[in-house]
Amino acid sequence: MIYQTVDLYEYFGKKNMGKGGRLIVYSPDNSYEINADRVRPAILIAPGGGYRNVSFREGEPVALQFLARGFVVFVLSYDVYPFAYPYSPLVEGGMAMKYIRAEGSRYGADTGKVCAAGFSAGGHLVSFLATAFDDEIFRDFFGERRADGIRPDAVILAYPVISHSLPTKSLTLSRLCGNDCVNPEKFSTELRVTENSSPAFIWATFDDEAVNPLNALKMAEAYCEKGVRCSVVIYPHGQHGLSVADDSVYRTDKPYKTSENVRLWIDDACSFMKLSGIAIKD
Repeated sequence: MIYQTVDLYEYFGKKNMGKGGRLIVYSPDNSYEINADRVRPAILIAPGGGYRNVSFREGEPVALQFLARGFVVFVLSYDVYPFAYPYSPLVEGGMAMKYIRAEGSRYGADTGKVCAAGFSAGGHLVSFLATAFDDEIFRDFFGERRADGIRPDAVILAYPVISHSLPTKSLTLSRLCGNDCVNPEKFSTELRVTENSSPAFIWATFDDEAVNPLNALKMAEAYCEKGVRCSVVIYPHGQHGLSVADDSVYRTDKPYKTSENVRLWIDDACSFMKLSGIAIKD
């Protein structure tokens, strides 16, 4: 397996103001037994953390699940508060997508089939890439060809932060805006959905105590209004930050709250990817 870390700022020739902007690449090896030239769809994973930290539980454990399902996986480590708009995690997400499009073939990835999955605050980041890929922050950073390669072909939004009208306990969008007094509606991604937005699989849990599941429903409603393919699932029980929702991502001495069917989200999401034409063939 290829395991590699990529400095995105170095790749794009930009000055790194923080410690983020790095991709960890997980790619299975090929051999003559399984086609030496096999290519696989790619997935960018953006862990959560309230734009305050970057969760390990929503990074590598998720990567291993998608790796096992035939994806080349890229996990983004991004800058968090006090690094905020405009030099923000959103720009680093854009760099990650552009890098995968340009260099993914080095890792056996099909650069025409690139999806993204985000969790909580990472769900917000990915939803921004899906809906606001031509935003001015990308133009200012990348130049006039701002939208090229940034839009994912489909996205997975896991218990995502979406709307400023539904405050979270962690003040996620406030951290993203920093002290620039940016209108928070700019980052309410249900307001940014257009007919060109990426198809989305969206899921949350009914009793999420940190991010209101209405965020997921608001996003799905916006998608339906614009006629863009989406699937939304509100699982009946589960705490915030479930990641892959099994014992591998929780302390053994502390119980976590969930229901068995939440673990189905990965297979449900992969089924949606197949409908969107970017997953591996059976």
